[in-house]
Amino acid sequence: MLFLVLETSECPVHKELTKFYCRNCRCLCCASCHKYGSHKNHSCFQVHEAEEKERKALVRLQTQVEQHGEKFIKARGEVQRTIEEIKKNTIEVKDIARRYYRELRAAIDQGEKTLMEDIDKRSDAKLKVLNEQLR
Repeated sequence: MLFLVLETSECPVHKELTKFYCRNCRCLCCASCHKYGSHKNHSCFQVHEAEEKERKALVRLQTQVEQHGEKFIKARGEVQRTIEEIKKNTIEVKDIARRYYRELRAAIDQGEKTLMEDIDKRSDAKLKVLNEQLR
């Protein structure tokens, strides 16, 4: 696509007004160049037709850009929501893990305390029996 305003000018070879746009060479040319010269058998349009085609192409591109822009904005919003959801879920999962390990440590501590008490009771009972035998 050309993407610029086409203005007629003078052909450097034939000194005629450039009234055609050569799509192959992407330049302006005069009627003589188009029919007989270096642009013969090329895809040429009259300048006003070429301008109109380029304008229509630009409008189509602009529409596509707007559509893609809307999709991008929507996708970006979804990604941001997902990021926030992951952060929230991470905090919740960490809290659950901390609670679980606190409960696990408490259970281990309680188990240790119970075991130590049981060991002391058994030891005291055996020592009591042995001390009574010594008397």
